Amino acid sequence: MEVDCWPEHEVVARIFGRMGTQWNASFSGATGLNYCALPVVLRLAGVPRADWPELFEDIRTMERAALDFMRTK
Repeated sequence: MEVDCWPEHEVVARIFGRMGTQWNASFSGATGLNYCALPVVLRLAGVPRADWPELFEDIRTMERAALDFMRTK
């Protein structure tokens, strides 16, 4: 799926998309992302390690929004 986003959000949107197969789930649905996979995804995407802390917070923001959206469906 293609999504338009502002250039300053391009990296986090790309990383969030690559984490799409890393959702933890229970019988009630998605519970959050498997953060153990995040360093692997960041390394494979060539994201400088210095950017990881800020990206982690951005990923968490997107995760919360996605979980809220999924719970309304």
